[in-house]
Amino acid sequence: MRSLQILFCFLVLAASLLAEDAFVPACSLPSPLDEIKKHHPVDAQCGPEGTGDNAAQKAQNVVKSNFCATGTPLVLTRDVFKTLQQKTKALRAAGEIEYGGENPPADRSKLRDLITAQGVTIGDGSLVRYVALVSEARHSNVGDGESVNCDKKGSASNDIHLDLVRALTGETACQKLSAEMSPHFRPVSWNRVAGTGSTKKRTSPFGPTPVRITGQLFFDGSHVPCGEVGQRPMKRLSNWEIHPVYAIDVCAFDSLTQCPENDDSVWTPLHEEDPQ
Repeated sequence: MRSLQILFCFLVLAASLLAEDAFVPACSLPSPLDEIKKHHPVDAQCGPEGTGDNAAQKAQNVVKSNFCATGTPLVLTRDVFKTLQQKTKALRAAGEIEYGGENPPADRSKLRDLITAQGVTIGDGSLVRYVALVSEARHSNVGDGESVNCDKKGSASNDIHLDLVRALTGETACQKLSAEMSPHFRPVSWNRVAGTGSTKKRTSPFGPTPVRITGQLFFDGSHVPCGEVGQRPMKRLSNWEIHPVYAIDVCAFDSLTQCPENDDSVWTPLHEEDPQ
């Protein structure tokens, strides 16, 4: 009897630990992701805090994994991303926040409601939309893993990075922006954007065809962008990115001018364009 009691307690403890490690969204997943989601092992093995070394890293991981931004997505321009970075840089210079390296902002509240664009106040956690070309898509951190994904290795457990540009030629790396697809619930059609099997990245996966990215506006405090001094520099315009991605649509035309952000008639969801 004593052995059965010990076994029962062990099973309860194990179940509790597993439950704590599982990724449970704080809301219903946004449409259409909820309808096309695919469960992966990382969903059962890594909670929203990931394996952050300190409170600031854990807080950043929670925001990275937020699928609950709501409202009408605000259409952003490249200049808005630039303005967001300038405002954040000023906060850093004033000693109000820090970022770069292992020290993302300890108080992310200063990043919310940061600027006003088109009459709407936006910042960390806002629902946004951006239209661009994808110069490269790649599975990131497949060899070492990443804190937000509990340092799990392999493409299925890590983000897919999308480099977003306005032209496939003639732009420097410091002009690009970033969007990231979380591994949590990532649909099969999204995985193929960065390649499958042994292929971990693809150059210009959509060619000259624009894509429309909808998701959460997020400040990545683990890096510094071009033109700023700090640890872990990244060749990009801004630390502000769309992460996680909630939806990807593909335009019917091969020109940004023919693909207005809010004209749904020219956009097809990626999973309908590539339904396998």
